[in-house]
Amino acid sequence: MEIIFNFLLNSWHLLNMMAPFIIIGVLAAGFLHLFMPTDFVTKHLGNDNLFSVVKAALFGAPLPLCSCSVIPFAISLKKSGASNGAVLSFLISTPITGIDSIIATYGVFGWIFTLFRVISAVIIAILAGIFAPQHQIENHKPLQSTEPTKSIKAFFDQSFNVIFKDIAKPFAFGIVLGGLMMTLIPQGFEGFVSENVFLTYLIVLLIAPPLYICATGSIPMAAAMILAGFSPGAAFILLTAGPATSTVTMSVVYKSLGKICFMVYFLTILAGSLLFGLILDGIFEFIQLDLLEIITINEEPNIFYTVSSILLGGLLVYYLIVVPVKNKFGQKKTASCCSCCSSEESSTANWQNKRINL
Repeated sequence: MEIIFNFLLNSWHLLNMMAPFIIIGVLAAGFLHLFMPTDFVTKHLGNDNLFSVVKAALFGAPLPLCSCSVIPFAISLKKSGASNGAVLSFLISTPITGIDSIIATYGVFGWIFTLFRVISAVIIAILAGIFAPQHQIENHKPLQSTEPTKSIKAFFDQSFNVIFKDIAKPFAFGIVLGGLMMTLIPQGFEGFVSENVFLTYLIVLLIAPPLYICATGSIPMAAAMILAGFSPGAAFILLTAGPATSTVTMSVVYKSLGKICFMVYFLTILAGSLLFGLILDGIFEFIQLDLLEIITINEEPNIFYTVSSILLGGLLVYYLIVVPVKNKFGQKKTASCCSCCSSEESSTANWQNKRINL
């Protein structure tokens, strides 16, 4: 019973630490989408040159797309004439960061970690784009730019019914897993971690790719790692390799861009995560800053954090429980109505056939 209580308390603590920044990040992402034409990225990156690789990484960094929702954008890039390098660059930088996760990362880990996360994501993406085979492809007509609907309703619809809905499940998974880590990791584990830093890098690299975690959903897990004694570099590896290497994305890269591009994509992410993890630990050691102290500052509850946590918890319940239940019963009702309509149409058709036969 005590374990369950500690798990719930730790999970609430993680939620409370992140809630305001998640909500602000989701609203900022909705604002970004509201004032950006739907095909803006495709139009500007649909070229086969090195500059497009750099632009793909820079444009992708603030976009609030996870490793699965980025796939349609990447396919649009490919169809519009973008090189393999630009597509790979976009596929890597976009899921690792995003305006929502950038704000949440700052709220939990501080500005040094956040800035390093964004810069390293862009560099890893550019390197993958450079290493990718630049096959000449057919020229396609660029898509015409269309302005999105600018209204308060569209803003909130994009912020919550699209962006938050996409991250709700992986974020809840991250909170639960982070709470379990904080509860079950034994005391004294910090000593083992500090003595085997490179081993923890390899362990995180091993477990990160199979996990489907988005850039925001991975933050509570990374925070739990820091609280358990892991180094900032190990947490960084999870935040980088996890969101960028979902099985769905890797499958699309393999089928759409080929085996060589897939190997470049996967190996660049793993090697880049490991290298920048080492660099980040070196930075924190050089400036003699304990990341645990930064996270601890945010642990003190106040009314703003509590209200934000209640609001965020309500949103999670709504999108993970209420909406699926409504959709399920709505589909059954629709199916029942369709069945009735089909029966009536069938009866009408049979009656008409009988009249014709008569």
